Amino acid sequence: MDQPALERIFQYTILQAVIITASFLKIMNFLKVDAGFGLLVDSVGQCLVDCVPFSTFLCAWMGLFGVLYRVLGMVIPEGDYGTSSAGNLLNSFSVFALQTYRNTVGDDAPPAYTFWDAQESHTLIQQIMFGLIWFVWLFNSFLLMLILLNFLIAILSASFDDVNNQATQYTYKARCNMNLDTMLILKVLGYLQPFEAVVISCNCTPERSEDPLDKAVDNVKAYSDEVRGKVVAGVQKESQKQLDSVEKKLRMETNSIKNLVKKEVEGDKDNMDEQMRGLKRLLRESFEDEQRQMNEQLLQTRDHLKQEM
Repeated sequence: MDQPALERIFQYTILQAVIITASFLKIMNFLKVDAGFGLLVDSVGQCLVDCVPFSTFLCAWMGLFGVLYRVLGMVIPEGDYGTSSAGNLLNSFSVFALQTYRNTVGDDAPPAYTFWDAQESHTLIQQIMFGLIWFVWLFNSFLLMLILLNFLIAILSASFDDVNNQATQYTYKARCNMNLDTMLILKVLGYLQPFEAVVISCNCTPERSEDPLDKAVDNVKAYSDEVRGKVVAGVQKESQKQLDSVEKKLRMETNSIKNLVKKEVEGDKDNMDEQMRGLKRLLRESFEDEQRQMNEQLLQTRDHLKQEM
């Protein structure tokens, strides 16, 4: 086959693959209208998003084991990955990466070590390398296939639970997106007048239709407004009663406190008057005692002077 024909076949092949994939994804998007199919499609999409950190971690470990296989001298049969006249179609690292992935998902292939098989004159080194290759191969299967894949199952279960808990939101979101796609298609085909798509999407026409469902919605809204008004009025009335009661109690408590303070002040005044009277009495008695003692001393002094004269 000549070069132009081959290039044309190659381009058609890539284009048809893209078209078929895009069509399939669009069909999956349309299936979201149904709750059951929508749950599956949304779960797959959410799982792919949640698996990004895990996939990065898994690829890092796969790269490590691929490098170790290459460094340790492990050999992979060439026929499993295709050959051509120009040599192997894949480079050696790609071959080891693919083989590591096959070991990870359970398609195990026992390691081969042609180079070390030929080193029969160095038995100790040969046995050590055999042991290292088998140890790396077993650790690869244990870590990636048994541990990390079980972590993947746990991540997928958590993602499915998240989508299942929000199934209603996902369903209505998908239906809204489909309505938008339909209106855009009708707009492109010329079946819609300017701004008509907006009217269809948000139902913002100035006049309500005679649809019984619209009337029922209006009745429910009116009843809801009426009930809300009654509830608010009742709450305000009850709140006013409570405020009046609290104000009355505060006024009574204030009056009682004033009376107590007044009584205490009057009692303190009476006590102070009594104390002043007692103090005056004590001062008067003390003054009288002092005066009496002075009179006695004067009498004694006078008698003494009379005797001396």
